[in-house]
Amino acid sequence: MKITIPCLVLSVLAISGLSACSDRGRAGLKGGDARQIPALMFSPNGEPLNGGPLGQPSCELAMNYWFDRADANHDGRLDRAEFLADARAQFAKMDLDGHGTLTSEEINRYRQPFRQGTHMRDISDPVMSADRNLNFMVTYEEFQRQAEETFPRMDAGGKGAIERADLVPLCAALAKQSGTDKSDRPNASEPGGGIPR
Repeated sequence: MKITIPCLVLSVLAISGLSACSDRGRAGLKGGDARQIPALMFSPNGEPLNGGPLGQPSCELAMNYWFDRADANHDGRLDRAEFLADARAQFAKMDLDGHGTLTSEEINRYRQPFRQGTHMRDISDPVMSADRNLNFMVTYEEFQRQAEETFPRMDAGGKGAIERADLVPLCAALAKQSGTDKSDRPNASEPGGGIPR
């Protein structure tokens, strides 16, 4: 079965019922245009990549920073072990109470510093989408299983590793989701066109 880019993005960054259509932060915008609200971006394993102390890097820059941190042996490729290690580390950061489960309240507390000083909306949530039994919490096992399923979908061509080029479709899809995709607009050739800021 061939997996298309939209299918990949929906799988990797599945839209959470708690976040995708949030009206949080729309007050004060003329016409309530959600495209004027910066989107909170996440790595495939749920690490916030912008907002608060991280500022507003482009999606490509933010994804590259994440890639560099996750690439433990610095060979320019993320193998399965590195990707799963990144998922384990990210789960531990989000598990604020140390109980081995993640709830939406706990995730919101973890993400709060990245929203401070600005209204930010979540466009896709790769954490709560791991809640397979819909009990409103994500166990460590569910989160790891999702990471194990995500890795081969991101590994374009089945090379056994994720390369930087494999991140480009994620940014393109995030730009479409956030309404910042300028590919069908006259100024798409401007630097950074189509990439969330």
